[in-house]
Amino acid sequence: MRISSETLMDSSLRRLTSRLERFNTVQGQLASGKILQKPSDDAGGMNRALMLRADQRLRDQEARNGEDGQTWTQLGDSKLQNSLERMRRARDLVIQARSGASGPQDRQAIADELRAIQGELVSTANSRHLGRGLFAGFSGGDAITRVGATWTYTGDGGQVQRRISDSEVVTVNQTADQVFGFSLGAGNDVFSVFDQVVTAVGSGNDAGMASGLAQLDATFGTVQTSLGIYGARQATIETAIERNREESLSIKAYLSETEDTDFAKAVLELQTEEIAYKATLGAVAKAIQPSLVDFLR
Repeated sequence: MRISSETLMDSSLRRLTSRLERFNTVQGQLASGKILQKPSDDAGGMNRALMLRADQRLRDQEARNGEDGQTWTQLGDSKLQNSLERMRRARDLVIQARSGASGPQDRQAIADELRAIQGELVSTANSRHLGRGLFAGFSGGDAITRVGATWTYTGDGGQVQRRISDSEVVTVNQTADQVFGFSLGAGNDVFSVFDQVVTAVGSGNDAGMASGLAQLDATFGTVQTSLGIYGARQATIETAIERNREESLSIKAYLSETEDTDFAKAVLELQTEEIAYKATLGAVAKAIQPSLVDFLR
């Protein structure tokens, strides 16, 4: 069977085009650093890379959630640490006021300092983070207010939660209702206890001071319990952040194996493809002999 020059030409050009495409593919892999340029390069590998990237985005979001949750718990922890310190000072002042060495003027000075400490605790309870009450739940206003002679929790029971892993959602806030003893019943919250203690100290009422001291100890225990809760949640978040970091490294390593170019291998392959392309080009030039038209020019 006689092979026409047109058939020979088409066959030669197809071979040449195939070599050139392969050469360009390897060159693109080197330039981009990725062996997967399009889905047809490796459908399975491309699908795996997409799934890994989705997992990585999830880990990144969980890391951001964990860092934000860490900020909430650290702020809460810091505020309560300071509150406990001020309440210890208040306790010492009441004990001092009960001693026989304290006269009316001394007790009045102690009462004034106790009132100042109460004001600091009110500021702590109404602390804000990013425009939201640190101890007010989802409420946009203050956590506590005083109406007449009564202290009231004016926040709500909203729980600020952060997803820190596939299976863990942690509550990163506590409400002043829990922390400062409003849940213990009317008159048993920290601020009402301070009112009672200030009055007892100012009037020299020893029985009232003794009762106030016992109530201070009870509210101190409530704040201390809340501080422990923050500590436990911080530990949970830190563990999740560390685990998330390890998982992210594993995903990145697997993703690199899936789609990153092996440069040493690609350079060698590029050289091989270049030699093959030039060899094919030479073979095509020899196979397609000059036609009669070429001789007539």
